[in-house]
Amino acid sequence: TCRLFRALTRSSHANMYAIASHAVSVPVIRTRSLQQRKPALCSRHVAPLASRNSSTISGLPVRLNRHVVATRPQQRQQNLRKVVTVSAAAAEEGSKLAPAGVLPEGPMLAAPVIAAMIVNATMGTAYTWAIFLTAFEGSLGISRGTLSFVFTIALSVFATVMFFGTGWHTKYPTHNMAALAMAMAGTGFFVAGFVPTFAALVIGFGLIFGPSMGIGYGISVGVANMAKTQKGLITGLIVAAFASTPVFMTPLIRASVLAHGPHATFMTMGKVMLAFAPVVWACYKFGKVQIPPPAKLSDDEEPIQTSTILTLFAAFGSGCMGGLMTIAHATGIITSFGGSAAQAAAAVQYGALGNWGGRIIAGAACDIVGPKTVLLIGALAAGASMLVSGILFPTNPIPMMVTIVILGLGYGCVMVAYVQLTRKMVGTSQFGKYFGRVFMAYGLGAFSGPYLAGYLFDKTGGYSQPILVAAGACILSAFLLTRLPAPRE
Repeated sequence: TCRLFRALTRSSHANMYAIASHAVSVPVIRTRSLQQRKPALCSRHVAPLASRNSSTISGLPVRLNRHVVATRPQQRQQNLRKVVTVSAAAAEEGSKLAPAGVLPEGPMLAAPVIAAMIVNATMGTAYTWAIFLTAFEGSLGISRGTLSFVFTIALSVFATVMFFGTGWHTKYPTHNMAALAMAMAGTGFFVAGFVPTFAALVIGFGLIFGPSMGIGYGISVGVANMAKTQKGLITGLIVAAFASTPVFMTPLIRASVLAHGPHATFMTMGKVMLAFAPVVWACYKFGKVQIPPPAKLSDDEEPIQTSTILTLFAAFGSGCMGGLMTIAHATGIITSFGGSAAQAAAAVQYGALGNWGGRIIAGAACDIVGPKTVLLIGALAAGASMLVSGILFPTNPIPMMVTIVILGLGYGCVMVAYVQLTRKMVGTSQFGKYFGRVFMAYGLGAFSGPYLAGYLFDKTGGYSQPILVAAGACILSAFLLTRLPAPRE
């Protein structure tokens, strides 16, 4: 042993050595240079020094190893016990965390759901644009048609980002992307209010706030899709937050516009959005939420057919167009049916309330009867109510007011149930890849529906033809739903 140790000390690659013999540990000699190294002591030299922490051998400091090295069988047993202990601890710790791509359960579930609702409520401020139209007309001296172009840009960019930007949610941390969406929304409103020009409205509201809607709404819907149980109800709550702002915040926003003007109100709303950005970041961070990337289909899974996506697209688009053709012109329709201004305002308010409540009701119903059944009932009810009120009661505003409420409920069903139906048709792992494509139908329906209703009104001088076309679009949506293949989930 001593000869072996002397040979090792002559190597230039080692600076410490220890030799174990049975249950005895040989001290390690530390030197400053290779020339000063001395052979380590054999086991018989250790006993006299075992009671001391340090000593001097041949003028060199020696530090004794207090730990006893076990024999090989004992060491193997100790290592095995360590592995078992570490594995059990890791399994116990891992069981406390949610699996990848699944929202946490228990109290931690509230954090990401609240964050998604805050983001969607912020993005829903887009539908308060009508409150600012008259005020911006007076302050900027621009026609209402030109100002409506700003809202069209925002919605178009919203749908475009949803189409191309679904992959962004998986490439970067979800909490950072959600906070970015809130910061962009606040910045857009602040810029549009700080500079009182039409160009600032286009840049701030259309080109900064518009993309933030696509990012924020896409993240919120993706988070809802990660729910382990009650996906429909959670989706309904999150998507309903998008419609809650125009329902519950309209009186406050209108009062601020009258008291301080539209530009100051825009700046205040922007500051509030910026203040909520760190709250959203903290909620997603606390909930440990990360939207997973779309998984590749395995060899035994059938590829998703293009016809399925096109059918979903057409059904979603026709359902949106049919509802928005009537909802967007609700005031004019009630007035043309002989209603008063108060009845027209009440119809708009009740329709918006139905849109908000319909999303929650539809979400809960999707968990019970499935999204396809919910959509069929909503589309057929909306189409039938428009035909009955438009043909049988052309001069009575009350049936049409009821129809607008039904349309609000049906439109809320469309916005929630198609999220769930897309997930079932393409699978949870492929939802992020395909939902953006299906959602483009919303942009086309939101753009073409109100425009087509206005065009037909200008040509005919009434709303009879727009109502018939809207009813036909709802019935077409129901027919297309019956042509879908069996869902994957």
